[in-house]
Amino acid sequence: MLTYASVTQPACTLGLSGISFFVSPLYIVETSEASVRGALCSVNVLMLNLGVAAVSMLNIHSLVEWNYISMVFAFVPVAIAVALAFVPESPYHLMNKGEEEQATKALKERYIQKKREPVFR
Repeated sequence: MLTYASVTQPACTLGLSGISFFVSPLYIVETSEASVRGALCSVNVLMLNLGVAAVSMLNIHSLVEWNYISMVFAFVPVAIAVALAFVPESPYHLMNKGEEEQATKALKERYIQKKREPVFR
């Protein structure tokens, strides 16, 4: 029997999962140096795909109903959504908003702590 909760809960979970598949790689691209950008994005996608493969290999679909599985695995997108509240805005995003002073400050804080100059290509 379909209830309101059984229909909306998976939809909300899938909506939050979009954060993992779209926002995280976008932030990685905007904030990483050109020399490591590809590797960081590749590791991100690899971990997401390994998680999907692990669930498939465990074959828990035959043991537990799908709606309980989606409730358990909703933890990761929710955790990412909460963590995004504490992530600083990227300098690229700040420049696009016209906030050049804040973007310059963000770049200085990021690269002066590491004692190296930013590398952009």
